[in-house]
Amino acid sequence: MTGFYHISHPKMTVGVTVEDGIITEAPPVVRKFIGQPLDNLIGWIRSPELVVTSVLSTCFTTENSANTEPTKD
Repeated sequence: MTGFYHISHPKMTVGVTVEDGIITEAPPVVRKFIGQPLDNLIGWIRSPELVVTSVLSTCFTTENSANTEPTKD
């Protein structure tokens, strides 16, 4: 499990970067989970309202999209 994940709960929404199942980047509110498995953060929140969404990292790269024209199918 590698990529960027949105962890959403009624009290907060955070985005974390995960490499091989381990959180490598996180905002200050969950920074203590850096170096820990993503499941630890999910377990800490423990809520039936929790939503975890994986976001493809390629969606946010600008390196290849700067001068790209839309394609017509």
